[in-house]
Formats: sequence, structure tokens, C-alpha cells
Amino acid sequence: MSTPTTDPFDPELDDPEGDGDPADQPKPRDPVRAELRRAQKRIKELEGDTVRAATAERQLTMIKAGVKVDDPKAKYFVSGYDGEMTADAVKAAAVEAGLVEAASAAPPEGQQAAQRLDALNASTTSAPRPGDKNAEYQNRMRGAQNEAEALAIMREYDIPVVSNNS
Repeated sequence: MSTPTTDPFDPELDDPEGDGDPADQPKPRDPVRAELRRAQKRIKELEGDTVRAATAERQLTMIKAGVKVDDPKAKYFVSGYDGEMTADAVKAAAVEAGLVEAASAAPPEGQQAAQRLDALNASTTSAPRPGDKNAEYQNRMRGAQNEAEALAIMREYDIPVVSNNS
């Protein structure tokens, strides 16, 4: 039976015979070695964080370029692209690979927003609803040809008129 080698800093090898002999009791740990282990563990964690951040940044650039990263056709493009990591450069390469259309003027969300804005603008400039006195008043005031006509319209709608004539 071979006896394990003793390492004064490894608690598993502090009692190689397993007989509980006080001479084999744990020796004080080296604080420098413990700190080194903690630092090495932290370095591994940070390296993992760096890899995850780089992967997320890469995917974001692909998405900005219009590449659907979940599409099976784009899988190899996303993992194999090694060009400049800007949205324009990625888009140019994706167009060349046939993953993105070259003439996509605006994303669908932007088109929908523009359509909603157009509809809103159309609704605010449409003809007044019947019985909408405020809209009727505003339209008539816009059509007034002179000050006297505007004052007459204001009186008709019971709007107080202050005269500068003393």
C-alpha cells in the first residue's frame, strides 16, 4: 500500500494514515496560496462574462443588420462571420449571402408606426363631426376675411369681445 504524498496546503492529505495522530493534524493554510486560488477562480468567472458579453454584442449587431439570428439558414452565417462587426458591414455580407433583402427601406415596425401616424394626422384634419361647436367655430374663424367678420363670429358663439375703442 502506497502512502499519498503530503501537501501542507491540501486539507485532504493532512492525515495520510487516517489514524487521527495529532502529528498529522492540519497545518495552517498559506494565505497567499488561498488568495491565489480565489483570484484564479475570479479570473475564470470574468473570462466567462467576457465571452458572454462578446456573444451578446455580436448577436445585437446581427439583429441591427436585419439578420434573423434564430433562422436555421442564418445559423452558420452568424457563427462564421469574421468581418467588421458593424451593422452596415454585416448587412452587406448578409445581402451577399442571400439572408437579407437589399432594398428593405424600413423595418416592419417602422412602417406600422408611420401608418399609425398617418391615420392620426388624417383624423385630426378631417371634417368636424356634426354638432361639434368648437370645430365649427374654428373653421369659421379661419375663413373670416377681416376683423369685423371675426368679431361677428365671436359674438355669435357668445365669446366675450373686448374693444380697444374708448
